Amino acid sequence: AGTSKIKAIKDGKQVEFAKRTNLQIDKNHINGVTTRGKIVMTPHGFINDDDKEIKAYKNSHAEAWREVLGGVD
Repeated sequence: AGTSKIKAIKDGKQVEFAKRTNLQIDKNHINGVTTRGKIVMTPHGFINDDDKEIKAYKNSHAEAWREVLGGVD
């Protein structure tokens, strides 16, 4: 209900690397702006829910995932 897993497949193995969640700011006291959207949570911090940013994150961490999961011979 508002949160979904983001997964990737590296060398035939699936890894969950982030979660997408809804974000809502009801009132900003400085200017009264209310906003909502989605954001992606990773073990390394937050990134925008944007295909380019998610792809860049996957590319920069793919080797580490392979080391943790073990490579395919």
